[in-house]
Amino acid sequence: MIRPHRLACYTCLVCWLAGLFPMVLRGDDWKSRHEAGNLSIFAEFALKDVQGLVDELAALQGEIEATLRLKANNQPIEIYLFASRGSYVNHVSVRVPNAVNRQALYVQGKDAGRIYAYRHRNMDIDVRHEATHAILHNCLPFVPLWLDEGFAEYFEVRQAERKSQNPHHSSIKWIRRFGGRPDLAALEKKRNLSEFDGGDYRDAWSVVHFMLHGPPAARKILDDYFETISDGGVPQPFSQAFPAQLGNWGSLYAQHFR
Repeated sequence: MIRPHRLACYTCLVCWLAGLFPMVLRGDDWKSRHEAGNLSIFAEFALKDVQGLVDELAALQGEIEATLRLKANNQPIEIYLFASRGSYVNHVSVRVPNAVNRQALYVQGKDAGRIYAYRHRNMDIDVRHEATHAILHNCLPFVPLWLDEGFAEYFEVRQAERKSQNPHHSSIKWIRRFGGRPDLAALEKKRNLSEFDGGDYRDAWSVVHFMLHGPPAARKILDDYFETISDGGVPQPFSQAFPAQLGNWGSLYAQHFR
C-alpha cells in the first residue's frame, strides 16, 4: 500500500545516522513497554490500546522466516511509538531532519534495528512495513532495494490478507489486462527510494507475490537467490534468471494474476 511518505524519502538510512538515535527516551521515560524475544516496543501511550498490533509484531518474524525459508539472527529490534506527529517530529527532526515528513522510519544500526512511528489511522501498516525491513536485514547480509520494498509491501498487511487481499491486487489485475510485465532490469538499477514511484512499489510487490504463490520454478529462483546471498556469493539478477529458467515468464506472470 503506497502512501506519500514512502515516495519522497528512503527506508533504510546509512548506519552512521543510527548512532544518533539511541538519544531517544528509554526505559521508564516511556508510558508503556513490551518485550518479546529480541523485539522491544516502547510507546508514549498504553500498548493495550493497540494490543492487536503488538501481537502481530511479536509473530511477524516467525511468519517471515516460515514464508521465506530464512532464519533471522538475534540482533535487537526496537520500535518507538509516539503519541502524536508533533512528538515524533520533535525527536526525529534533531537527528534526521530529512525524515520529518515520513509517517514511519527504519534505521539499521550496528547494535540494533530501530523503527520510529507515530499514532495515526494506518500506524499498524506502517510499522509492519518497517519491521519487515528490520527482520529481513536480520536474515540476510544484503537485500536489494526493490526486493526489500517488495517484501515490505507484502508483509505490511495482516497475515490473512497477504495472499489475495492486498490492495495491490486490484490494480495489478487491471493493468495486466492490457499486457505487459514488470521491468525487472529497471527495478534492479534503482538504488534510492527517491527513484521509486507508486508503480515501482506495485511491481516489486507483484514479483514477490508471483515467486511466493506462483509456479514452483519461480519460487526456486527465490530460494536459490537467498542461498547464494547467505553463502556470500553474487546471485544472478532476477532479470536474467527469470527468462533463463522460466522461459516466457511474462506469460506465467499474466496467468498468475488473471
